[in-house]
Amino acid sequence: MNTQVINDFKTNEMLNKMIMAIESFDEDFVHIKKDYEQAILLLRNELGDEKTDKLIDTINRRNEADMLFCYNLGYQANLNNFHNPISRTFMDVDFEDYLRISVLQKMPQRCEAEKEINNFFTSLSNKQKNNFNAVSCYLGSLNVSLTKLAHYIGFMFANEMLYFTEPGYTHNLKLSIRYRNFMIDWFGEKFKLWCNFKDHPVAVL
Repeated sequence: MNTQVINDFKTNEMLNKMIMAIESFDEDFVHIKKDYEQAILLLRNELGDEKTDKLIDTINRRNEADMLFCYNLGYQANLNNFHNPISRTFMDVDFEDYLRISVLQKMPQRCEAEKEINNFFTSLSNKQKNNFNAVSCYLGSLNVSLTKLAHYIGFMFANEMLYFTEPGYTHNLKLSIRYRNFMIDWFGEKFKLWCNFKDHPVAVL
């Protein structure tokens, strides 16, 4: 059995679910995504399927790299808090610090995808580059929303998973509630409705 194919599929599925989740509670992203899809359609009409599909694959690989990196950080943040509950938490620092954006930007898969996207952009005509602005906005929006959501889901998933993998684990209810309220403040009340509707954000996994 080719487990790599299975893993790739699950990663792609997880990414799609997270993007759908963001659409459900972030109205601005809905418009950004529509503009992105329109830009992709225009690029496809001018450049053909092969080159456009390669761009979409590269964008997905970049987003998957962001998602997995920040998801793991959220999981590890939960575990670290269990081992050292009196230390300063990720909630006490700027989001760029707790998401380790500077480190993420140097991760191999992300760097490779970013390089391919830049090469694609430089190959475009001036008119096509104008159409590409919507792609850049889409990536920029996900660079914030997707990383935040992935970290949050990783943290919340650890609340459940660590009971089975970490002896004596007890989740930090106070920190979990604080984190949820922080996310509601960031994304708005629709994020709260999304959490309630899904019963738990881990539903995207």
